[in-house]
Amino acid sequence: MMNKKLKYLSIIPLYGTCILFIYLFILAIKDKILKKKFFKLFMICAIVSAICWYMIIMILYIISKKTNFFNFNDFGILSTMIIAGYMINAFTFIYIDKKWNYLFSCNIQEKESFLEVNKKKITIIAFVLAIVITILTLVTILALGLI
Repeated sequence: MMNKKLKYLSIIPLYGTCILFIYLFILAIKDKILKKKFFKLFMICAIVSAICWYMIIMILYIISKKTNFFNFNDFGILSTMIIAGYMINAFTFIYIDKKWNYLFSCNIQEKESFLEVNKKKITIIAFVLAIVITILTLVTILALGLI
């Protein structure tokens, strides 16, 4: 389980996640956690964060185009930073809390490579990400009126 003092960082939107990753990066440099495991967790959180950030921007942009009471240029960036920041924090802190023991287990006897063990899971995740990116592209094109 993650330290309770680290969990308090989740109160700060977006920067709590940045501080947590800086802390984990320092631990990886000091060899308290394995760099490969840190990199895997970081990449998963980065991909989910980028998708979350994009979805919030597009939802707020579409709302601003369809309504008169919300101007994206005035309130969109600030609203996006607050909403997406808390969503990114929520995902990152819950995910890293669940993977905390995995992150700190220094099992050096990994006989099989990560790709060999998780080939099917990686293929499914890549397929799902391709579908999500395609849907996001279509939503962007429709929202911006490029079609």
